[in-house]
Amino acid sequence: MRPSTFEVDRALLREAAERLAPVRGLRWVIGGACSGKSTVCRTISRWTGVPVYDMDEHVYGRYMSRYSASRHPASTAWFKRGDGLAWVLSLPWAAFDDLNRATNAEFLDLVAQDLGERFGDRPVLVDGGITHPSVLAAAVEPARIACLTVTDAESRRIWAEDDDRAGMRQAVEGLPDGAERWATFLTFNERMSATIDREAREQGIAVFARNSGDSVEELSRKVMQELGLEP
Repeated sequence: MRPSTFEVDRALLREAAERLAPVRGLRWVIGGACSGKSTVCRTISRWTGVPVYDMDEHVYGRYMSRYSASRHPASTAWFKRGDGLAWVLSLPWAAFDDLNRATNAEFLDLVAQDLGERFGDRPVLVDGGITHPSVLAAAVEPARIACLTVTDAESRRIWAEDDDRAGMRQAVEGLPDGAERWATFLTFNERMSATIDREAREQGIAVFARNSGDSVEELSRKVMQELGLEP
């Protein structure tokens, strides 16, 4: 399958929306890499007792055995190949963007199955996993979503200095033409962050900038209040 053939499965989105509608306690925090999603989610969870559903843990872990070539073709094409990292970084931006948009709908299919079965109307806070808010907003009300943003300069600093992200840096730099691949990775990362910011605003999703002067507590409190969660 050529990268250009990846498209959002609207039927999957409609089904996900139906499954998620009864999960009245659902709240979602999205944003680009290094924007602070996981830190904010963990802080809000500590304050409120609301459990966090970590999308990275599922997308790159628990979902791997659940991706179906017929139902999740984009995710299968990406994650079930042995050279997935090298392949995705070899794509032109338009194909990379289409691929991510298509996988977002497929992730929503799986998360909707999980949340509907496990949580019902109990509260749950979903951490990240979405690169296209326009896809998420087709299945989840924008009022239930908060978006975090960070400057490109701060994001690059974190990728360069954060020990928790060293594994990804090493994996990319270990590929053939590693320096060029890493430059592509950072460029794609910035363009994804810009897409998330733009689409979130277009969908009426509240956007919070992560500023160097803000504490984790201040940012978490803003997001918690926006999402209607109580300590």
